[in-house]
Amino acid sequence: MGLGGIGQPLSLLLKTSPLVDELSLYDIVNSPGVAADLSHINTKSVVKGYLPPDDGMATALKGADIVVIPAGVPRKVNPPTPPSTYAHQLMF
Repeated sequence: MGLGGIGQPLSLLLKTSPLVDELSLYDIVNSPGVAADLSHINTKSVVKGYLPPDDGMATALKGADIVVIPAGVPRKVNPPTPPSTYAHQLMF
């Protein structure tokens, strides 16, 4: 599971679910740290974080019953204002 703006809160929700026994987190950075943070939540599920080296993705997916891949578009720092929005703002 990616651990960006959608993946981290989704990981938190999955960690608190009584239906989850093991939560394997995978991303190109920070997944062991996020896994360590989530492991402090007192639930029955075990959390592990994996990185690309040493076949991290294959290890994370091994034995998985469900795979969740949150995907989004990276946020732009200063997104341009669409012309329709700009025109609407001028009306008021």
